[in-house]
Amino acid sequence: MDPGFSRAVTEAFVRMCDVGLIYRSEGLVNWSCALESAISDIEVDSKELSGPTMLSVPGYENKVEFGTMFTFAYPIEDHDEEVIVSTTRPETMLGDVAVAVHPDDPRYQAVNGKQCRHPFTNRLLPIITDSMVDMELGTGAVKVTPAHDHSDFLLSQRHSLPRLTVIRGDGTMTPPCGQWLEAVEDGQLQSSLTTTTRPGRRGCPTSVIGAFPGSFGGVIRSLLTKWSFPIVLTQKRTVSLRHAWLARTDD
Repeated sequence: MDPGFSRAVTEAFVRMCDVGLIYRSEGLVNWSCALESAISDIEVDSKELSGPTMLSVPGYENKVEFGTMFTFAYPIEDHDEEVIVSTTRPETMLGDVAVAVHPDDPRYQAVNGKQCRHPFTNRLLPIITDSMVDMELGTGAVKVTPAHDHSDFLLSQRHSLPRLTVIRGDGTMTPPCGQWLEAVEDGQLQSSLTTTTRPGRRGCPTSVIGAFPGSFGGVIRSLLTKWSFPIVLTQKRTVSLRHAWLARTDD
């Protein structure tokens, strides 16, 4: 960053702190594992994928696969059935703290309030109901990973759920993932999950439309951390101003 611009940013930040427009709190940020820093929303660009795609990621020797849907079975405790959950982000499933279904979904009326076992960590997860779940999407059951997803973070606040961070700032997996995955890079986790036999695992990849958030050529993750946030004084949406060329036209 240009030294003059850096000083201006620091001065603006200090002034905002002095007048009470900055607060410190735990929350989700756009995190660059390559830079090991938070990235603002306007600096994040999204790339839509129409199916499984191998992409080059800075810091990784081999290309990383994105846009693949993985399906896993979560056995219901003291029950003969299981809940089927799909995700395009298998690296975050190790941070699941619950499985959510829609309260009006007839398929899950009998298991509402019960518990299911995580197919890899063997943790017991509550099966909760929330109207945010789309009954028509997939199996109608979604995994809840508050430490790595903005929607799940809000859901965890409504249901007083814990938040389990499973990806470090450098992109490696944390101890709660288990010894068999600790320190594995999240970009390599997909192959670890698909080549490791674990009780209760089921499913294979299928095509899906996904998003690849990128900034500075790297992958952006949602990461739960202590950070300084600005106080929003209006409900209006943020406007992003970018350089543009305009041509004058005569009537």
